[in-house]
Amino acid sequence: MVMYGHEKKTNPPLDHNPAAMSRAKKRFSYACKQGQGMREWWGADHKKEKATDPPLAYRTALRYNIPMNNNGMNLKWTFGNSKLVKTSGESLKIVGYGISADTDMNGVNSCPGASACRGVCYAKQGTYLFKNVREARLFNLQASFQANFRDMLISDLTEISRKYNCVRIHDSGDFHTQSYLDAWKLAADRFASCTFYAYTKSLHLDLHSNLPANFKLVQSLGGKYDDRVNLSMPHSRIFSDHDARIAAGYVDGNVDDLPAINGEVKIGLVYHGVKKLTDAQSKFFS
Repeated sequence: MVMYGHEKKTNPPLDHNPAAMSRAKKRFSYACKQGQGMREWWGADHKKEKATDPPLAYRTALRYNIPMNNNGMNLKWTFGNSKLVKTSGESLKIVGYGISADTDMNGVNSCPGASACRGVCYAKQGTYLFKNVREARLFNLQASFQANFRDMLISDLTEISRKYNCVRIHDSGDFHTQSYLDAWKLAADRFASCTFYAYTKSLHLDLHSNLPANFKLVQSLGGKYDDRVNLSMPHSRIFSDHDARIAAGYVDGNVDDLPAINGEVKIGLVYHGVKKLTDAQSKFFS
C-alpha cells in the first residue's frame, strides 16, 4: 500500500505492467548474484539507493511471485562447491543443486527415506547452517512443489548446459515425491549431453522406469528402505573411518564424485561432519 495523506491506494500488480515487471526481475538478479544469496537488495534505482534489509527482498519476491534469482536463474544452483571443484577436470564441468534436508513441507519430508543418517547428516551442520545457504535450499524445496517447477528446471538447464555438462542433484535433500523425481528424469532426457547423478534413499519410489542413460542413481544405505537396496548395482555406505571402508572393499567417495559418475558399484563415504560421532554411531558405521 502507498499513502497519500489519509488516502490509501493499492499498487497495481506487476503483471499488468510488463516494463515494471522487467525492471523488478533485473533488480532481483542484481540482488541475488552468486555468493550474495539474499544479502543485498536494491530499490527502484539500484545505482542510487542504499541496500535495505534482506527480508524486504524476500517479502517483495513472494508478494509479486518473482523467484529470487541466482545469476538470472529461476532456482538456486551451486557453482563453487569444493567437492565439485575437485571432481571437475578438463572434461567435467559440474553444477550442484540442493534442497533443505530432512524438512517437512506439504505433508512430505524432503528426505523420506532417511533413518540412521539423520543423526549424522552433514547437510544439517557446518556451512549448511549459514543463513544464505539455508534460505537457498528452502527456496528450492518450496519451488519443487510448484506446478511450474519442471518448466523452471528446463529453463535454467538450457542456460546452464551451455557452460556445464554435469549436474550433481542433492548435496542436501532427496527425491521426496514421484512427480519431483520424474521432473528430473525428464530434464536428464531433455539434456542428453549432460550427466546427472544423485545419491538417494528414496527407494520406495519408482527409480528406474524411464531413467535416461545419462542419469546415474546411487542407492544409499542407512535409510528406511535398506531392504530394497540392490547390492549388485551402484550403492553407497557411510563408514566411521577409512580403515573400515577399505576392509569392506568400498572405493573412496570422499575425495570427489567420480565413483558415482562412473558407476562404481560399492562407494564408501567416510563421515566428515563437524559433530563428533558417538560411540554407538561409530560402532554402527564401522
